[in-house]
Order: sequence, then C-alpha cells, then structure tokens
Amino acid sequence: MRHFPIFMNLDNRRVIVSGARACSVAKLRLLLKTQADILVFGVNPSNQVLQWAQTGKLSYFDRPVNCLLYTSDAA
Repeated sequence: MRHFPIFMNLDNRRVIVSGARACSVAKLRLLLKTQADILVFGVNPSNQVLQWAQTGKLSYFDRPVNCLLYTSDAA
C-alpha cells in the first residue's frame, strides 16, 4: 500500500502542508472541508493555492517549511 488513509478530528487544529503544487492541491481540497487552520509552505505555488490564500481559506508562505518554528514548544 502506497498511501495510508487517516481520519482525525481537525476542528481548531493547525495543519501544515509542505508544497504548493498539484499534489498539495489535491490534499488541500479535502483539508478545506474541515475546520482546520491550514498553513501552506512552498515555492512556485499553483494558481489555486494563491486563490485560496487571497480569499482567506488558508495561509500561504512563499518558502520551504521550517519545522522547528511549529513544534508544540514554540506555540
């Protein structure tokens, strides 16, 4: 099996997505149906990611993700 499906309650949870191209868009479509606070990090984003960011559906950062900034200790 290449992919592992997982079911989690994402209400009021922060979800970080690394990458802003086609593979991320497919996952973001599902994540946007939740109540999660979605942060997307990546370079050369797809137009769809930019549109979602402009409408406030997610937060986009034009750089690679730095995991050390988003640990539970830093929150």
